[in-house]
Amino acid sequence: MNFPDWRTSSAGTRTRAALWLASQIGEGGVFTKAQLREAFPGVEQIDRRMRDLRQDGWILSTYAQERSLAVDELRLVKIGGHVWEASYKSNVTRSASDRERRETLARDNFACAFCGIGAGETYTDDPARSGQLSVTWCGWAGPAGRYVTTCKRCRNPLAGNDSSGAAYEAAALLAPVEMRTLTEWIRVGHRTPQQIDKAWALVRLLSKADRDDLLTRLGPIP
Repeated sequence: MNFPDWRTSSAGTRTRAALWLASQIGEGGVFTKAQLREAFPGVEQIDRRMRDLRQDGWILSTYAQERSLAVDELRLVKIGGHVWEASYKSNVTRSASDRERRETLARDNFACAFCGIGAGETYTDDPARSGQLSVTWCGWAGPAGRYVTTCKRCRNPLAGNDSSGAAYEAAALLAPVEMRTLTEWIRVGHRTPQQIDKAWALVRLLSKADRDDLLTRLGPIP
């Protein structure tokens, strides 16, 4: 397919970013944010304009969703709507309604679907930071729906300093049942809530007095 030249196009930044991805990267291609910024020198918020393409069905994977990628890499999984075409009209909801936000948070047990952090909880590997949750467009209408609950750190995975080696070392310490759960999360691209997560999501909403009462009712653990 022939695309308009992203370098000479008079379209907006989002459209030019789409043309660059489609013509220079292609579906399945891997790139870095540094390459994107080099292609658009001096353009402010080019990263955000690229992410906005998810609202039109473009699927972009990061290290948070696809652990085979390096922390500074992204993959163009799917080219979505041809936003550069004059006749193109977006037919997607760009932001979650109040109802969709409530339903998404409840479905994800009021925790990040990728790392499991709850609002206000501190990260075990970074105690100085706490979870800040939001409901964002996930770019595809899969089993989890059109929206997903994410924390600020998972929305910006390139700010982290993790590596595939560290991830492997952590995974190797898991018990077999935990390993099966982890491999399933890797396959689906997000953290699937477990029954204990659902229970903890409800416990987090209790007052201290109610938590103490719950401990009494649960009794000694065999």
